[in-house]
Amino acid sequence: MQKQNVLVVSHRRSGTHLTIDSIRNNFKALRESPYVTLETLDSAHPDHLSVTEFRQAISDHRCVIKAHYLPEVSEYLSPEQARCAKDVFQESKQIYVVRNGLDVLASLYEFRRGHDPAVGEMSFSQFIREPSFDRKAGTFDKVAYWAHHVQSWLNSTKADQMLVLRFEQWVNDYPATIKKVAQFVGLSKDWFRTDVRMGAVAGKKSTQIQRTWVEPRKGQIGDHVNYFTLDDLEYFYSRCADLMQELGYQDARLAK
Repeated sequence: MQKQNVLVVSHRRSGTHLTIDSIRNNFKALRESPYVTLETLDSAHPDHLSVTEFRQAISDHRCVIKAHYLPEVSEYLSPEQARCAKDVFQESKQIYVVRNGLDVLASLYEFRRGHDPAVGEMSFSQFIREPSFDRKAGTFDKVAYWAHHVQSWLNSTKADQMLVLRFEQWVNDYPATIKKVAQFVGLSKDWFRTDVRMGAVAGKKSTQIQRTWVEPRKGQIGDHVNYFTLDDLEYFYSRCADLMQELGYQDARLAK
């Protein structure tokens, strides 16, 4: 029987591709195939795969699957596509990557400014209060959708079998974090100890593959201080205070 694929899930700008590349650069068994994006099941995705094509892509070799989906997918996928996504959720080793929501929103703002002229004309204060551009978000603004995404996964049916990683762990203690992943995916005896954060292509090791991540703007912890006013912080914490406390992030209002 094929060993389990690895599903890496996160809200956007939380360290998804840093996690994917760290896994694929360190574990030979998970680099035989390109990573697969679960959202390609969606008929509206530019690289759409049929259910048959998707199942084939994840069955040729043990692979890494990327997703920004919520656990409940039936609202925006066809019944057949939703069944396939739910099979992935059920059958894969799940890693959820979480990052301080303040830094997520600061990073998302800069990323969207570079891709959407309308966002380029918005202030940061307006941006976080606007409805999320993600069609899976419904009427949530960007603050509420970040919280909803995190809570939905941390309270999902497989939460007790999920490895939760923090972006800050990758930044502050890369060796310990990759070791934790190795133990979780069952490959603790087959890894290269390659730090992809150092990986400019020209200087990569012979064991290192091309990075897949969107080039990070800064990737700094605490960069939100350059974006959030006190009013913005009050708006954020009015929606996320309990979650931020549960995740162990310090209340940024105390520094203002």
